[in-house]
Amino acid sequence: MTRPAADPARRAAWAAYLLITVDVLPALDRAPVDTQQLAVTLAGLVIRIRTWASAWGATGTVLAAAVTTGQRLHRDGHHGDLARLLRVIALRLFRISSRRPNPARGAATER
Repeated sequence: MTRPAADPARRAAWAAYLLITVDVLPALDRAPVDTQQLAVTLAGLVIRIRTWASAWGATGTVLAAAVTTGQRLHRDGHHGDLARLLRVIALRLFRISSRRPNPARGAATER
């Protein structure tokens, strides 16, 4: 199993990744979808991503916009599209959580 990231921004990305892959995507696979519980879980995801977006740079800005779109998809009942969007978001979050700090520049770089 992969260890959680060392710094807070990477840990936050990992936690958001787990929220999507362990809670949200399985909830979308259940029929019928519990829309109230899903709305609460998505709200938590939005808060986490918006809180950490600036620490994640340009990718964080994109993720913040994407989860807002995700909320709209959920409100409109487009759960298939929401699931596809969340899979892309989860991949980006995984990449953020997997980055190694670059001591020369203080920035994170992908492996």
